[in-house]
Amino acid sequence: MLWAPVGDTPSGPLVQVRSIPPLEFVVPGQHCRAGTVNLVLDLAPGAPEGPTTWLGRASFAGVRVPRVNVVVYSSTGRDGTVTPAPTPAEVAGTVALAERMHPVPYLEYEILGLRPDAGGRSRPDTLAELSLTQLFTGLFGLGTFTFGLLPAAGDGGLACGGSHGIGGVGACLAGDGTGFAHELGHMFNRAHAAGPDGAGTDPAYPRYRPGKANSIGEVGIDVATRTVFRPADTADIMGYGGRQWISPYTYTAILDAIPERPPAPADPPRVIVLAVRLHRNGTLDIGTAIPVEAPGGVPRPAGPSPLSVDVLDASGAVLSTHHFRTAPAPVPAGREPWTDLVDAVAWDESAAGLAFHAGGAPLARLAVGEAPTARLAEPRVRAGIIHTAWISRHPRQEPRVVALYSADDGATWQPVDFSSGTAGSIDLPTGSVPGGSRCRLRLVASAELASVDVISPPFPVPVTPREIAVVIPDTASAEAPVQLAGSAYSPDAGVCPPDELHWASDVDGELGTGHQLAVPLRPGEHRITATAPDGTGGHAVATVRLTVR
Repeated sequence: MLWAPVGDTPSGPLVQVRSIPPLEFVVPGQHCRAGTVNLVLDLAPGAPEGPTTWLGRASFAGVRVPRVNVVVYSSTGRDGTVTPAPTPAEVAGTVALAERMHPVPYLEYEILGLRPDAGGRSRPDTLAELSLTQLFTGLFGLGTFTFGLLPAAGDGGLACGGSHGIGGVGACLAGDGTGFAHELGHMFNRAHAAGPDGAGTDPAYPRYRPGKANSIGEVGIDVATRTVFRPADTADIMGYGGRQWISPYTYTAILDAIPERPPAPADPPRVIVLAVRLHRNGTLDIGTAIPVEAPGGVPRPAGPSPLSVDVLDASGAVLSTHHFRTAPAPVPAGREPWTDLVDAVAWDESAAGLAFHAGGAPLARLAVGEAPTARLAEPRVRAGIIHTAWISRHPRQEPRVVALYSADDGATWQPVDFSSGTAGSIDLPTGSVPGGSRCRLRLVASAELASVDVISPPFPVPVTPREIAVVIPDTASAEAPVQLAGSAYSPDAGVCPPDELHWASDVDGELGTGHQLAVPLRPGEHRITATAPDGTGGHAVATVRLTVR
């Protein structure tokens, strides 16, 4: 409804003429600039007595566009059948509900070059790997959140997010828009509105309706699909069961939690990346310990930490103490008997060892030893694949290896492989990473708290223009708005902002802009065209035929 803003105009509906209902205006969010906006409404401009003009003002808050790094998983079954990783179109379809529901202009996501296989993996193993990925993307300034999408034909029981002790990380099946929106809420530090067993429930969540603890509290509207959600039968997205939308409480809490993008420090710090598993019985497994220099920082969720580590000098004196980041809620007793923790610890040049402890109880002590050797073959680009091979040797430990890729001659890096062993290869599709004339691969191999860093010579990788994917029904009714959904993406240009994706019909002309629209169309055969900048100076175009009856 169009209501009068604050000022001299009386409050209430602006117009009610005869039996015509109050006018409804749906204004694309990209036209609502931050600050105070003047509104002019002309009613009946062709009337003999002249138009009735209303002047008003509205204020809009500037909202930052959150960035999410997406890891798409393939899945190999027990019979060897490989289910491919979700496509960019499936990624766009998965995030669409969260874009409409959450208080964000849209989601700026980057599909990373990592292509892990989820076959046979457990949920905690998947989350631990995603947390390691999120740590590296944060260290190299690529964003705060990392989300894993598994093929829908894979493990149907996976939907897990940052509420499980790993801040800023989530995972769900491709196409599960509700699961993505829910887990994204956890990544914005939202607890459950009402959990199935009471675990992790937000005690401050308002009890809007007796008998329905997770009600959204007031009518919700999905303006893209024109769907109305009633509080009597709609649960908050951070709850469970049935219809779900977002409550005012969750909406404003997420709005307040959207993080700033911190500037890169002038002097890149050296850190040691640690991935450990702390068991309930107090034992500690140290899986990864990789010293690396990186320009970014690591977000630190609030909450108690079950594990701390002292950085020691050669005499055993404590140089610094670091408390591992963790989510506030512990792992429930009925779940895994351990907690996976991943963090980056400031690593001084004089550091000679680490001492782990839980409270006052010592758990493990490691000393800096000998770094492994490593060699990286010169990368070759053939038939759309970037190929290289590496070897790494150490006399006492199996080296841990992280492979990084840069499209800008080493200015920024993204992880493309995590592995261990003495030899391996990397086959990276050119369409999965940004291109450029001076791309590089980087290998960081570590053992005994010491690492070696090898960077390849520069090599060219072709730039990939955006492609448009659209979801439009084959047939539709003229009695209701037609749903149009689309996206344009490439690893070079990223996600096309909503105001740059234009829709048109050869029958009804311009239809508007946006990732998702609901538009009235006249009966007949329509040729629907979506157009967006392709990121290389041209335009990407997709055309679909639609019959409206």
